[in-house]
Amino acid sequence: MNWKNHIQRILPKLSSACYLIRRMYSSCNLNTLMMIYFAYFHSVMQYGIKFWGASVESKRILLQQKRILRSMTGASSRATCRKFFCELNILTLTSQYIFSLMRFLSSNLDTFTFNSSIHNLNTWFRLKLHKPSVNLKMYQHGTYYNCINIYNKLPDDLVSPIQNKSQFLLQLKRYIMDKPYYSLQEFFEHSIDP
Repeated sequence: MNWKNHIQRILPKLSSACYLIRRMYSSCNLNTLMMIYFAYFHSVMQYGIKFWGASVESKRILLQQKRILRSMTGASSRATCRKFFCELNILTLTSQYIFSLMRFLSSNLDTFTFNSSIHNLNTWFRLKLHKPSVNLKMYQHGTYYNCINIYNKLPDDLVSPIQNKSQFLLQLKRYIMDKPYYSLQEFFEHSIDP
């Protein structure tokens, strides 16, 4: 599944939200524009993101998201958006995907296996999730497998409160809010292995 049809279906809705923000920019303050963003853009972008967030087509939605941020801030079309994501406390599409997967993981911990439950040795990776051996690319790009990959790349001090869902998600949101990732590859490259 490549999610191309789904993304093509939501792109016009996101484009309409961009147009609305552009039209309202001169007559509204930033708080009102933020409310419009979350009501008309973010809610559409977030729907089902844990399934299609890693697809190749999702880059088109990230481009729309950058476009709407430039409209909200009055920046030029060539301005970098990384600072706007941090200043406005808005998660990039990739960061929202990571957050949605970790919310799914923390709600379904019983379906995942930790390394500490496989062996009782006190190793570096005891807090990490056990990754099953699979060869199917479709499975490797799926929600379950991506949950494991992303969780295993998070710092240990961040994942230690996973049993306390609200604390874990709060710390995670703070962590990824400061790092506006544009792709999963960027997240994996910037994550530190022990």
